Amino acid sequence: MTSKDISMMKIRCYPCPKATGMHKDLPLGHYLMLAHDDTDVKNICEYLKVHEKGQDDYDKMKISNRCATISCICEDGARKDSSVLVRNPLIVVDIDQDDNPRLRDSNSRMELFHRLFKIKCCYAAGISCSGKGIYLIIYIGHNIDDSDFKGAFFALEKEFMDSDIKIDKKCKNISRLRYASSHDLLIKSASIEIEPYLKRVEKEQERIEPSLHYYGNSFGCSPQEILSEVITMLIEGGFRADDYNSWISCGFALQPLGTLGLELFDRISQASNKYGGFNEVAKKYSELYKPSVTENDCYAKFYAIARRILGPGYYFEAQRRILHRKIYSTK
Repeated sequence: MTSKDISMMKIRCYPCPKATGMHKDLPLGHYLMLAHDDTDVKNICEYLKVHEKGQDDYDKMKISNRCATISCICEDGARKDSSVLVRNPLIVVDIDQDDNPRLRDSNSRMELFHRLFKIKCCYAAGISCSGKGIYLIIYIGHNIDDSDFKGAFFALEKEFMDSDIKIDKKCKNISRLRYASSHDLLIKSASIEIEPYLKRVEKEQERIEPSLHYYGNSFGCSPQEILSEVITMLIEGGFRADDYNSWISCGFALQPLGTLGLELFDRISQASNKYGGFNEVAKKYSELYKPSVTENDCYAKFYAIARRILGPGYYFEAQRRILHRKIYSTK
């Protein structure tokens, strides 16, 4: 996808965080440029740049700033992950000064800013509204459900951490507001092809990882045991089926496992703040039978999610955890 294509993606913009009912949908590129040149935004950003959190009217000034949800468009009057109507294949990564002390030095901050902009999956980079942090708008390639979005976040978090860069954990929330900034902004030229981040991650995992797993007994662990452990690891790693389509997709995939599938579906459901109890889960599970879905389809779905969220070592880590319990629970 070209930079121009990404610039034309519609995002939802608000005059301030509390004005959720006064939104406009604008092309991303237009929003970034308008915010960069807006006099009110400039005044707020200049104030924040010379003050610290907790000083004077810092917080009051910040929450009066223009803002937008870049990764999604939510229902009218709502702005939360459960109210997403449209998903954009984009994630915004924040690199804050509080988490990365090197950014206190302006030269180091600008050097990192220009270096990160060159990443092939980066569409745009900017200095945050406080003037003290960096944000990147990353093209992730696809954003069908939460596993895509959160998978991209966790993969980016690990990759950046390997370079001693800590990204803000709140970035994993798809409906997170982004404050407008008038500080330095770089956008790739219109004709530049932006590389999908998830495609690059998948290629790297295919290079490292053996062919798709064995689905048979491995070190005395049954395939059902391994799947159950992988799902536990996914939930521990932040995987949530919060939106209806993601939830239903999990239920369909688990159907071939019968009673175990219901147990795992309930475990996934309990991780969501929308959990309505076992009876609701069981009722929905009984409605989802699809004869064309096989047990191998089930493994393939959850292992694909695990590769994105947990990395290529997830399968063998699941075996290690199962064997560790078996060994140390034997008297």
